[in-house]
Amino acid sequence: MENGDSIEECFALSGLCKKWNDKKPKSIELLNDLFNKAIKKDRIAMQILEDAGKAFHLLIKSRIKFFEFEGKYPEKIVIGQRKGQILNKKYINSLRLGNISP
Repeated sequence: MENGDSIEECFALSGLCKKWNDKKPKSIELLNDLFNKAIKKDRIAMQILEDAGKAFHLLIKSRIKFFEFEGKYPEKIVIGQRKGQILNKKYINSLRLGNISP
C-alpha cells in the first residue's frame, strides 16, 4: 500500500479493528463502531475505510493478474468470505431483534 501498510493491515478484520482502536480486542462491535463513525463523517474512520477500499482493489487486481498469468479466467473471485459471514450473522441477528430495518 502507498502508506507502507500491508493489505492485511488495511483490509482484515483484525487490521481494521487495530487501526480503529488498538486498546480494545477485535470484535464485530468495534467494527460496527468504525462504520457508524464513518457514516457520521469521522475523518479517521473515513480514512481507515478508504484505505480498506484501496487494499481491496489491490487484492482483486493482484488475483486477476495471477489468474491471467496462469492462462485462466475465473468467473468470480471470493475475498473476505469469513468477514462477510461474520457481518451477515450480525445483520441477521439485528433483524431478529428489530434493530435494523430490512
